[in-house]
Amino acid sequence: MTLIEASIVAVKALAYASGIVAAGQLFCLWLIHEIPADEELVMRSRGAGIALLALVLAWALIGLEAVFLAGGQWQAFFDPALWGFVLDGPNGLAMAGKSAGLMLVMIAGLPGRTAAVAGLAGAVLFCAAFTMTGHVAALSNDWFQVLLLTHLLCLGFWLGVFPPLYRLSGTQPQVAGAIGEVFGRRAMVAVGLLVITGAATLTRILGNPLAATTTPYEQLFALKLGIFVLVMAAAAVNKRRLTPALQRGESKAGRRMQRSLLIEGALIGAVLVVTSAFTTLTGPA
Repeated sequence: MTLIEASIVAVKALAYASGIVAAGQLFCLWLIHEIPADEELVMRSRGAGIALLALVLAWALIGLEAVFLAGGQWQAFFDPALWGFVLDGPNGLAMAGKSAGLMLVMIAGLPGRTAAVAGLAGAVLFCAAFTMTGHVAALSNDWFQVLLLTHLLCLGFWLGVFPPLYRLSGTQPQVAGAIGEVFGRRAMVAVGLLVITGAATLTRILGNPLAATTTPYEQLFALKLGIFVLVMAAAAVNKRRLTPALQRGESKAGRRMQRSLLIEGALIGAVLVVTSAFTTLTGPA
């Protein structure tokens, strides 16, 4: 892997993570009413900052792809002609959707219900923009684009709860326990949909993704699947052991939950890095 390829993978993973977390926090605000008002304000304001970071990273990624097209010549980062080539066709439409979505997510940091509704619409638009390009878009099948959108919405809901749950586990552990319990019930549906939509889409792309790992794409997918199994194990520990401990008010439950969330977040980060790698460096046979 060259330096420019590594840079693209890293920036793409960070852009994925920040954008999905910013969008996902808004999903959580609409679906988990147990979040305290003061925490809601923190989520909206910090979510706007995370969305801004995602927007900057998304545009930086366009510059890096221009550098890649120029054979690693870093001055191409500012070449308008190469930017135009990268943004030609569906890529430009997807980038417009992501940018508009993230800007609407930033509006959610403002007070008022109108800003909240605009932010939620932006979060959905940001996720929908991913269906316009990539391996799923190449299938030319609206059904699989719907599957991918559902997959991303569920992933956003899952990741969006991490920041408030982490903060509240340190300051209001019993409130965090109540949120974790409600999230756990809803997440059973979300995670189920996440697994089903991901499996259906990848089966369509690869045929039988578990039959062989002879290509780099299949090997990276197998690695992603292995890490995801660890993520599910960490999530199960949170739901079955740590959330009840928070609700009971056990003295060290908050710190244990924060540590577990960091581990789960790191594993999900690894999944996103692997996803960025196989969407950048290779493709299905």
